[in-house]
Amino acid sequence: MKPKISIIIPCYNVQTYIGECIESLVNQTIGLENLELIFVNDASTDATLDVLYEYEKKYSDNMMVINLSSNMKQGGARNIGIQYATADYIGFVDSDDWVELNMYETLYEIVNKYEPDVVNCGMIRNYESGNFIKIDMDFPENFLVEKSIVEGGEEFPVLVGGVYSKVYRKSIILDNDIWFPEGMVYEDNYWGVIISLYIKSVVYVNEHLYHYRENITSTTLRRNDSSHFDRLDIEIMKINKYKELGIFDKYYNRFEKEFINVYFINTLYIMFTRFDKVPYFCFLKMQINVKKYFPNYLNNKYLLDQKNPLWTELLRLVDMNLSQEDLQYIADAYKSETDDEKV
Repeated sequence: MKPKISIIIPCYNVQTYIGECIESLVNQTIGLENLELIFVNDASTDATLDVLYEYEKKYSDNMMVINLSSNMKQGGARNIGIQYATADYIGFVDSDDWVELNMYETLYEIVNKYEPDVVNCGMIRNYESGNFIKIDMDFPENFLVEKSIVEGGEEFPVLVGGVYSKVYRKSIILDNDIWFPEGMVYEDNYWGVIISLYIKSVVYVNEHLYHYRENITSTTLRRNDSSHFDRLDIEIMKINKYKELGIFDKYYNRFEKEFINVYFINTLYIMFTRFDKVPYFCFLKMQINVKKYFPNYLNNKYLLDQKNPLWTELLRLVDMNLSQEDLQYIADAYKSETDDEKV
């Protein structure tokens, strides 16, 4: 019997967490017989593969383990998984996360009723302290348009919660060659945005069904790690894709706002909070590229609507001539201010 949903789980050195992830998937109320679980071991160096093989023996009819000989990062592992998927809808789960037992039954009920391009549910960020934050959907109505952005539509769908907490129509991925960047982190910053350009219908489920583990050992939370700079290359890749698709000029203000937020403001946050010594060369590169790609950014109507004073102060750094010492002073002050807000 053809599965209803293929779920792709890239795995790298997650022996501590993978069991909880698998148990939450094999016990789904939709029935395991309706799922295709594709685990891609991304050249783990711990016992992750052993754990996967043990589960595969037990659930061989519905679970597949693909073992990669070299590490391709999550993007490469997901691309491999997509090529093995046989269901009409695809979901992604990170191997240190877990899902509510009724998640895929809930999402597939929507698929069965409306046949949308994407079904998107709410998620919960779980911290090691036991605290958690619910990420609400705040979308009471379904997103439905006659034309996607690449077809000349005007409205942008909003996909909340990374590439997980969703199921996607597989044909959109394959028909439009939408693949994850490989050998990089922050790959979902690219893929999640690019697929949204092709989407004409999204149904939002206002239930918190996906659990995202804030794992301090994960790549995107590591301290003093140069892989954080992959996010800069990802944003340039997105700009190039918009130009390739012929939509860059039409949606210039939207793309400009997105670039400023992700490329500059969000990266500053990472530089200030995850590096002991702020990478000055990276800051200079960011200044250059903001002015290269969006020289008139201060006239952007979306940016002018920003009400956050701290955000506005960070934006001013684009045009400031700062020494490394100046930048470090600002970073320390920012860290202190944001720490005070958490108290």
